[in-house]
Parts: sequence; C-alpha cells; structure tokens
Amino acid sequence: MGRREIIKPKKLLVEGASEKRVIPELMEKNGVSWPNDQIPVWIDSHDGYENLVKPGGISGELIASDLTAMVQPD
Repeated sequence: MGRREIIKPKKLLVEGASEKRVIPELMEKNGVSWPNDQIPVWIDSHDGYENLVKPGGISGELIASDLTAMVQPD
C-alpha cells in the first residue's frame, strides 16, 4: 500500500522554520484551536524570503490540487 497523502486545503506560506513554530502558538493564544489531528491551516516554510517569492514558487502553490485558501503575510 502507498503512503496516504495529507490533504492541505488551506496553506500559509512563511519564510522559515521559526515562523512555522511560532504561528500555531500565536493562533492558540488568540482562541484558534490547533488539534494535531486536524490543523486549521498547513504552514509551509520556504527557507528565506528569496525562496518564498522566486518565480514559480507562489504560482506553483496556487495550482496545487485541493487548495481552497492561501495566505502570504506581509
């Protein structure tokens, strides 16, 4: 049997690993439940701003299957 793919309908793009760790804590502190088995948004780190905004990066994410929302913070 193959690996079961995780459906990620909501995605937040961030620069690095520290944002990936801190954002769930901030959301929980502000009343957003963050259960391990059903996270509200998938956080995808890109190892720096340059990788986040490089050509094809964001547009590639936009055409990903099952994506219903994507947020890129300022």
